Amino acid sequence: MSLKKKDILVFNMIYSNSTIENILLNINSCERNLRYIIDNLNYYLIKILNKKILKRKTFFSIDISEEEKNLFLSKIYAYYYCFVQEERVEYLFLSFLFLEKIKLCNLEKELDITRATLKKDLFILTEKLKNYGLEIQNKNNNLFLIGNEKKYRHLKCMKFLEYSSKISPFKLNFISYFNNKSLLRKIKEIIIKVESIFNTTFPKEFIELMNIFIYISFERINSNFIINKKSNYKFLINTFQYNVVKQNFSDLIPTNLTFEIAHLTEYFLSYGIEENLSEFKFCVEQYLSHLFIEINNYLKKDINWKKLKSELIYYLVPALYRLRNNFYIGEIGEKNNFFSLIEDFSDSETFLPEKLSKFEIFYLSKKIEEFYLQDQLKIIDLNKIIEIAKKHSFSLDEKNFSKELLTLYEKYIKY
Repeated sequence: MSLKKKDILVFNMIYSNSTIENILLNINSCERNLRYIIDNLNYYLIKILNKKILKRKTFFSIDISEEEKNLFLSKIYAYYYCFVQEERVEYLFLSFLFLEKIKLCNLEKELDITRATLKKDLFILTEKLKNYGLEIQNKNNNLFLIGNEKKYRHLKCMKFLEYSSKISPFKLNFISYFNNKSLLRKIKEIIIKVESIFNTTFPKEFIELMNIFIYISFERINSNFIINKKSNYKFLINTFQYNVVKQNFSDLIPTNLTFEIAHLTEYFLSYGIEENLSEFKFCVEQYLSHLFIEINNYLKKDINWKKLKSELIYYLVPALYRLRNNFYIGEIGEKNNFFSLIEDFSDSETFLPEKLSKFEIFYLSKKIEEFYLQDQLKIIDLNKIIEIAKKHSFSLDEKNFSKELLTLYEKYIKY
């Protein structure tokens, strides 16, 4: 029997010395089903490595090295693995991002599924793509993506970084997309030069990310997919950094593609140069000051947000769309009560040169909620708790003791 996603999850947890209880919790299954999974894993472990999973008292163990583990996974993914639907949809997603001339018949053959199943998977992918402003188009029986160019590049960049550094079941040769090593070296050299001119230090992760992103941008521009709008364009082209980026990347990006250059400039503004953006910092300070007044009115409390304000200024100042938000490709989490308030305020405010994204509003709402809850916890009077405890220390009346505490601190006590 071929192995599936759950089997590999169990294998990795055993390799990481997880307890049986923890494994059962993660796979949401019974011990009988777990034993069945172990039997399947052992069949292939013996076949590939001549090794076997052994049971101890509260955990399973396997004596293999990191190299043996990687060899085992590579063999499984190459010959003995079966995709679940979620993985088939991801495979299709990667195909549209990294391959050309995609045909339904080829996808059927590669995934070993029927046309009906493929159409169901494509429908799920289509719904997923809507979140990124992308859609699948069919032209002369070739399928490809169209839509939000910025999101397309971000997705391509992040998916490459996600899968290029790990063994995965996806046998796509999309890594070969980045086979122009000389171009990658040239881009990195320019990034380092820009770093020097800015008199700052870019984090290693930032350089790696920008190296891949600019490579993708260069390829897309050469294929005539051009970014031609930017809402804070006027702000960016008047910065010193814009001219530096324009001059140093002129061999890769034509200087007349000013929106493309503005996009890159915004990313380079994301780290280490906020001292050059004093005017923008003032806009952010104004935005936050008025936002906190709005929140205090909503809460009907006079909360001092000074400490949080400094943290949020540092988050927003380098660029309104921080690099980590530009490349964010997941979904925002559960919205709290502050989200709608901040969203409404942000839609109508006039302090910032560009409107906040949904994810930035989500980030602010989470930070504000955390700060607010911590602030409220501080009002619990320790002396009052000691006084109540002493009153009940000789003859504890649990009911009255609980009632008295809950009367004062109910919203902070789990019961």
